Amino acid sequence: MLSDVCAYVAFAAVVEEGSLAAAARRLKTSKTAVSRYIGRLEALAGVKLVNRTSRAMSLTGSGAELYESCGAMLQTVSEIERMMRGLSVAPGGLLRIFAPPVLQASNLPALIAQFAVDNPDIRIDFKTSNQVPDPRRSPFDIYFFIGATALAELQQVKLARYRSVTCASPSYLTKHGSPRTPEELVNHECILQTQRPGAEIWTFKPDREIHVRGRIDSDNASTALAAVSQGLGIARLPMFIVSDHLASGRLVRVLDEHMPEEQNIIIAYQSVRRLPGKFRAFIDFIRKEFYDDKMNWRQF
Repeated sequence: MLSDVCAYVAFAAVVEEGSLAAAARRLKTSKTAVSRYIGRLEALAGVKLVNRTSRAMSLTGSGAELYESCGAMLQTVSEIERMMRGLSVAPGGLLRIFAPPVLQASNLPALIAQFAVDNPDIRIDFKTSNQVPDPRRSPFDIYFFIGATALAELQQVKLARYRSVTCASPSYLTKHGSPRTPEELVNHECILQTQRPGAEIWTFKPDREIHVRGRIDSDNASTALAAVSQGLGIARLPMFIVSDHLASGRLVRVLDEHMPEEQNIIIAYQSVRRLPGKFRAFIDFIRKEFYDDKMNWRQF
């Protein structure tokens, strides 16, 4: 079977190159080997495929019919060969990465820096925003998302699970009391993060939505962390931001039994037939970091 495939490829090369010698150069083999392949096909078919003279070569009717069927095989083999050569070449070029600002407080920036160290031929453009860019107008190569994304045109891979907690400082809870149910939040100062629509509505299971209020309103998690640490209210923050504060006792978790399910952390990219080397290198790198638990995602 394998020798038959080689024969079909050799035949297609002879047709496209116009001679046995040229086909042999293209395939990096000998003229004798190419001639042997053609002879094998003619023996299998029981008909002459190529008319050969000392000056010219032409296809027979049967040869032309066979080329219609196997001509694409040579192109496929050539494409595979180019791809294999590319695997041994260090990836390079500009890699544009988008992420929500909250991930700046995780280990992601450090991992991107490590990737840049490991891949000196790749330039990094890392941007964060609360507004998700339109891939058609301002395309990025790699996107990070938390929870579901409406960008159905992107290929998406789940990396990990993302967990948030509702918390407050001991001083705030001593002064104002700890809420026992989500509904009691309406009587508390809550620290808002209006980086997305509906941020003033906190959801709890099962399907409970609480409209919270407060005098501290920010579009980033760092400000919210500073405010809750100063006893200015109750906040909902990612576990990776508050884990150290919880461990030290500077913050206390509340309403844990009412918190909704974890959300997915997703990496996404444009759907293409074959990923460019820089895409593949970064995706392989970041997935390994997540799976090796180097991001401490269990604390998320």
